Formats: sequence, structure tokens, C-alpha cells
Amino acid sequence: MVLAMSVQAAAVPAKLLNVGFSQSPTRAEIPVLQMLRTTPGGAAMEPILSLEAVRRGASTAINTLHHPADVIRALTNGNVDAAVLSIQDAVAVAAEGRLDLVVLCPIGYSNGLDQLRVPLGWTAATLRSKTVLGEDFSPGHYLVFRFLQKNNLPLRNYLVWRNTPDKTLARTYRSALHASFPSAAAVQGAACETLAQNGGDGALFTSHDIPEEMIDVLVARKDRIAGRENGLAACVAAHFDIQALLADSATQKKTMESMGLACGLANDAALFGKIWKEITPYATPAEAKAVLEGPKFQEALAKAREFYATYGRAGMGAGTITCDSRFIGGTPQPAAGKKGPVQR
Repeated sequence: MVLAMSVQAAAVPAKLLNVGFSQSPTRAEIPVLQMLRTTPGGAAMEPILSLEAVRRGASTAINTLHHPADVIRALTNGNVDAAVLSIQDAVAVAAEGRLDLVVLCPIGYSNGLDQLRVPLGWTAATLRSKTVLGEDFSPGHYLVFRFLQKNNLPLRNYLVWRNTPDKTLARTYRSALHASFPSAAAVQGAACETLAQNGGDGALFTSHDIPEEMIDVLVARKDRIAGRENGLAACVAAHFDIQALLADSATQKKTMESMGLACGLANDAALFGKIWKEITPYATPAEAKAVLEGPKFQEALAKAREFYATYGRAGMGAGTITCDSRFIGGTPQPAAGKKGPVQR
């Protein structure tokens, strides 16, 4: 359903945009390229996001944090105005923080990066009454929810979910693998590849089994958009700049190195390469716009809302999530007294 939204132009002064990212492959990509584009005079190197901001007369500040939970906290507390999150995280943030969020651009989706890891030999039946480690309302928690649905298993009381912070999850799970009563875990990224190399467990279910559901998106707090439109458009443009560099054989290697550095994998290019193969980016404005305006994105968002409604805390849910594709390919500039472009 498309709703027309009246936008009144106002003389809002330009404001600094604080944007948050975590050290996760798709979520770190916008600020990482600090050595691939020169300034107009050619004398210095700057991040692509900064260059895109300069072109638009905007000011941006990059806040790269270690874990998605840190980004979520910063967005909820108002320390950042926008962030790249999974749609599962965005739904939880809107509900628990009572925030109105706007999705500006889909970045890409997990296509095997998130995994439900179990000791070798375990099946869906083995998981009954077993402990599964993962962080509440995280993409991993959503993965377990969809695993249960796909296998026609009860969404509650089939297994024991144990809230485990993402920063300690892999270490806790490795210890649990050798315990008298081993556990399973919902993990992602480097942890999955490291566990696979160590042996003793395997992936029972991954995000590859639910394509285009675990999508990373650029979101902004609705109350922080005014005055920051150019900075937000710069963030979107930077994403597509990076995708173009990845598609160019002349710049692909250095781009991958920079992205690996941002994800804390500067000394393990092979590992980052494996991780990146389990991510499918939306590489062009046309593709991203079609996704954001299309039914599959709304279906994925509905599934994320269903997940939160199943496990979320009672009394939450006052926040909203809407979509605005106008930032893909430009900066919204409604004329004074006129209705702006439609918002989905």
C-alpha cells in the first residue's frame, strides 16, 4: 500500500549527521574506504562518505562501533542519527526504544552468513529441550525462529533459548561444545568460519535457507532527518560507490582489503573473502530502489515484526518503521507549500 505524505518545506539549517556502523561485513562497508579516492586536488585521501558529503555541502561523522548492540544503544540514546542495522534489529529498536525509524536504503542480505551451529550429528529432533545460545532479538534469534517455523516446530518451549551477548557468544559456544551437556548456537560471520575450521560442529540451518529475509538497511531516526537530508543521501551514494569499486577488477582487491580492515580482519584476507561470499549486496540504485519499493521487502519486514511479536516484551511496540526510497539516487527537495514525493 502506498500512502501520500505531505511534506512542507522549511528553512531548517544544515546539521551534522552522526552515523553509526558496527564491525560487521555489510554494516562496515560505507566508512571503510579511506585510501581509494583522492581529494579534488589529489593531495590527500579521504573516506568515500566524506567526499560524497562534501559534494552535497553536508557534514558527516562516522561512528564505527564494535558490535551491533553498541550501534543499537547509540541510536536509541540519540548519540547517532542514523545507522546500518539488520531489519530484525531495526524492528526491535523501534519497539523497545519507542522510536520512529525510516528505512532509506537496503544495503544487502545475509546469504549464509548467519548460521545455527550444532554439534555434529544433531538434527531438528535432537534440538528438543536443548539449549541454544544467542543474543535476544538479534538476527541469530530470528534465524532460530525461522528454523522452528520451517520445520513446523513449536515456537515456544521446544528448545531452551539462552540470551548470550554477541561479544562472548562464539567463545561460550566453543566451551559448550566440549561440555557434558553441549549446546547449539546462532552465530554469524567470522565465528562461523572459525568454528568450521576447528571441527566438531556444523550448520543445521543458515540464512541461505531464507533468502532475502535477513536484510541490512540504512535507517534514520525520523526526528533527526530534517537538516540532515544531504548527509543521508551521501551515505546512500557511498554504498553504491563502494559496489562500483568492488565490481571493477582494477580496484576490487584494495577495496576488499579496506573492508577487511574495517571488520577487524586485516591479517586474514582469505577469511574475509569467505565471509563476503555469504553476503549478497544490492549493488545499484535501480536494484535497491526496486527492492525497497517492492513486495519482498515488505514481506521480510512483516516477518521481522512477527518475530518480535512472538518473543518481544509486553507493552512494547509504540515505535514505527516506514520506508522512503527518495534518498536512493538523490536528496529529497520538496518545493515550498507543495506535496513531496510519496513515501511507502
